[in-house]
Amino acid sequence: DALPLPSALDGPMLAVGMLRDGDKRASYQIIAETLALLPADSWRLDIAGDGPARTEIETMMAPFGDAVRFLGELDATAMAAAYRHASLLFWPGVNEAFGLAYLEAQAAGLPVVAQDRPGVRDVLAPASYPAPESGTAPLAAQITALLSDTTLRHTRAQAARDFVAQHHLLPTATATLLAGLESCGVRP
Repeated sequence: DALPLPSALDGPMLAVGMLRDGDKRASYQIIAETLALLPADSWRLDIAGDGPARTEIETMMAPFGDAVRFLGELDATAMAAAYRHASLLFWPGVNEAFGLAYLEAQAAGLPVVAQDRPGVRDVLAPASYPAPESGTAPLAAQITALLSDTTLRHTRAQAARDFVAQHHLLPTATATLLAGLESCGVRP
């Protein structure tokens, strides 16, 4: 019905995803390649999630030392706190069908760094998202810009909250469902 408390936007970046092979692992690989392009000591990343590929993904992130922290699987309360204490959400979104984490993060006022992919683009606030074929440099550039420019980070954060408020809260979802049912001749 309503948006959660907004993030202060001054914590670590946040990645949210199961730690498993396939598409999730591919997103973590893109994250690792992007982090390698960022200036050392200019960022921190928390990873929320767990799964059978945790050891492999921990090894992938090992070169970054203490800058990457694994939070494990979080319940709803802990996940809300993670969003509230993050500076941005970083998740490339390899073959994400919809991406509820994007909506949760934006509701908490986090700007999102993701690639322009089908499904992902449908739940992101309007902004510039790089094409997957453009590689990791544009992702690193976006992260650098958002972490170094407080005004930009806050502007994108507000746009994200506004987007969720206008398109994804329960009143809007209810109206959309009712309109769809009525168009099929069903009167609830």
